[in-house]
Amino acid sequence: MTPQQSPPTFYQVFVSSTYEDLKDERLAVTQALLKTERCIPAGMELFSASNDPAWGVVARALAYTDYLVLIIGNRAGSIVPGEAITYTEKEYEYALAHDIPVLAFLSSDEVMIKPGQQETKEKQRKALAAFKERVGDKTTERWSNADQLANQVTVALMKAFTNSPRPGWVRGGGTESGSTSPPVAEPVDPLQLALDNESQHYRITEIVQQQVEAVLGLDTLTATVNGGPNEIGPVHAEIQTAIDPLLTTIAFLAQRGDQDVDNRWIKAISQLSEMPRRDGSAVLINLARAPGALAFHTAGVAACIGHRDDLVGRLLGESIGIDDLYSGRLMPAATMLGPNVIYYNGWPSKRLHEFIVAFFAEHTIAGVTSIRRAWERWTFLYHTAIKCLALHNFPCGPVGNPYLLVMDVALNTVTEVGRRIIREVTQQGDSHDLFLGGLGFVGDADGFVECAELVDRQYGGEANRMDSEAMPAGGGLMPMSPHYPGVR
Repeated sequence: MTPQQSPPTFYQVFVSSTYEDLKDERLAVTQALLKTERCIPAGMELFSASNDPAWGVVARALAYTDYLVLIIGNRAGSIVPGEAITYTEKEYEYALAHDIPVLAFLSSDEVMIKPGQQETKEKQRKALAAFKERVGDKTTERWSNADQLANQVTVALMKAFTNSPRPGWVRGGGTESGSTSPPVAEPVDPLQLALDNESQHYRITEIVQQQVEAVLGLDTLTATVNGGPNEIGPVHAEIQTAIDPLLTTIAFLAQRGDQDVDNRWIKAISQLSEMPRRDGSAVLINLARAPGALAFHTAGVAACIGHRDDLVGRLLGESIGIDDLYSGRLMPAATMLGPNVIYYNGWPSKRLHEFIVAFFAEHTIAGVTSIRRAWERWTFLYHTAIKCLALHNFPCGPVGNPYLLVMDVALNTVTEVGRRIIREVTQQGDSHDLFLGGLGFVGDADGFVECAELVDRQYGGEANRMDSEAMPAGGGLMPMSPHYPGVR
């Protein structure tokens, strides 16, 4: 009998370069990678039809990458929005910062340059020259045509597999007995691969931890902050850019995972919510918990999209503890990570809603209608849990009014989602997945329903009060909006 062979290991190879001027070269390299039957190519072609994908999408692909192939021609490339470097440079810097082996290939002087394939502006030519010089300090190879480049990449990768070994990915389930044909490598999502194969679940932990460390490495979260509220905008932008890959991962796992998978990422919320003592602006200091709050609410909305009330119960229960520097207690995450942690002015819940809808839509996590329904469910459950926690000696500071759709402002203002949740819990009682997931410690189903009804009444009363204040003094029509209360 022939002994059973171990399944082959695949390696994700990210092809980094400018796009329009190097289409032929990229195609040749991608085809060469596929012919190895060991490489999973990733790069610009796999993101979208746009030449400028959001950096968060690129960073997520890089987080799963085993090797980066850097191809430099005669163009500097597109600048990352809001930054002073190109996508290619930022991909290169990401690889270096995360110890991803880089195989660099620079065009030789013999390359035939077609119109539009070289920089015409002096500033861009200097930037390209500086980048080439910087990369040239590493071991590089020179290429003069697409076929030569593809051959060089293949040979270099075969050497790298031995000299710079990486974990790679192993196909789950093996192959059929007696089969002599190896599986064909196709572009796959490594996170999906890890999720589908229990033996690969440890990779989920590695991916999430790598993305958490990238966020915690922000100087904004640890340095003394002497600025005022005017600096919140830039800080928000920096945090959202850094955390985008992690939020995408959490949203994916929260919808599709189970308790074992949840255990591999949920501690990230606590890690991102640490708030060391430091000097400076109180408003900016409080933003140290903004990454944790963004992860917390992203996970909650994603869990609602995936109909995972068990995870919602766990998020809103006592299992995720956050240190409260002021009381010295370990507090449930719900009491410490309200929308006001991220947005100190305006209507925090509304601003968080805008971020969540835009983020989920940008990453095509769900349709806009599904996102908004999930937001409504999560937000109502969150505010109900806050009420329950307060009754059980877990006080929470002011979190403001929830941003929810009301059924009828003119009559008895209540939320449609609240009525639906109250019916569910009343019918299922303590067997509801919310309580099985971890929310049971705040009380039984009857106590939860009482808090839910209280949230509905208080919110409706506040909405009606805001209606009266919004009425024009001289009469006339009231400004219209489906969400209340709020400035209109």
